[in-house]
Amino acid sequence: MGSSIAQPGSTSTMASSKLTISIPEDLRRRAKSVAALRNEHVSDVVRRALEDYVAEVMEEADDIRAIDEIEARMAAGKVRVRDWAEFEAEQDAMARPTVPARESGSPLRRASRASRSRTIG
Repeated sequence: MGSSIAQPGSTSTMASSKLTISIPEDLRRRAKSVAALRNEHVSDVVRRALEDYVAEVMEEADDIRAIDEIEARMAAGKVRVRDWAEFEAEQDAMARPTVPARESGSPLRRASRASRSRTIG
């Protein structure tokens, strides 16, 4: 077991432990280069990469669980599923004015008729 003191470049103050892994030689060289560039230890570079990877996988797992939950709710009839045509029709209905303008009382319609009569006549 290691100490509970965070090492330079470490993202955690938890106790550390050693892990032996096998990686391709070119990856080891690139990790050493990154560590040298950042004035860190190779273990800091590997630890950060592993933390990022594990966080990404956990986030994907959360997304998968959420999708599974939604699909289960859909199967149980608790979520309404609409097709694209139904969605577009709903959007069109929302875009239409709710109060129709009266033919004779609408200033916009009178102006439109006047404009048409000037261009036609």
